Amino acid sequence: MLGTGEVVGYGDGVTDLRPGERVAGMVHWYQNRGTVGTYAELVAVDRDAVVPIPDDLDLVAAATVALNALTARQALELMELAPGSTVLVNGVSGGVGGFAAQLAARAGQQVLAVASQGDEEWVRGLGVAEVLPRTLDLATVGPVDAVLDAVPVGAPAAAAVADGGVLVTTRPTPPVDPARGVRQHVVLIQQNQPMLAELMAEVAKGELLTRVAATLPLAEAAEAHRRVEAGGVRGKIVLLP
Repeated sequence: MLGTGEVVGYGDGVTDLRPGERVAGMVHWYQNRGTVGTYAELVAVDRDAVVPIPDDLDLVAAATVALNALTARQALELMELAPGSTVLVNGVSGGVGGFAAQLAARAGQQVLAVASQGDEEWVRGLGVAEVLPRTLDLATVGPVDAVLDAVPVGAPAAAAVADGGVLVTTRPTPPVDPARGVRQHVVLIQQNQPMLAELMAEVAKGELLTRVAATLPLAEAAEAHRRVEAGGVRGKIVLLP
């Protein structure tokens, strides 16, 4: 899980952080099998799990970056696309999809962005080439060079990929017919301090946009999960201790 906060102490081997310094990052949830998270007032993390937060970025906005922006960046790297390729991003109203659309557009890709109703104006501001309604059958789109399915919806997204293209999803989906030659990946986020620091700086400078759907007290974590499970959340819900 991801979070932000201030350093209150550190181990003997840590020499580059001081008490009171603001940091953001993730715990190694995929290594500890979810036994340790950030739903707490105090969290112990490895040094390589966090980076300093730029002075002009607040803690709430910074809390949206680590998991979502890293996942988006690493998903696009899996695609290995040349500039000018066409990329369909499903779930642009959410955290991963929103960052991915911006990063792909900035890399010179032609981005087709699937957005929720009423969210079209914000999505257009991310630099995408075209905004598609969420109600559209993705199987009727394309064929495109690559699809990032951040929802994911499975077969309809796979149908939009050109034969020989690439499909990246945030969770496992049914395999694509091997005869189509589609490269299929599930993006599993990897800790990467330099990459996270770069993304955090870009958000601080306004080069990458993020948004907070709501803030709730930590005691209302269950309500946050109910809202996410109900769908339609635009941006991230941040819990405050």
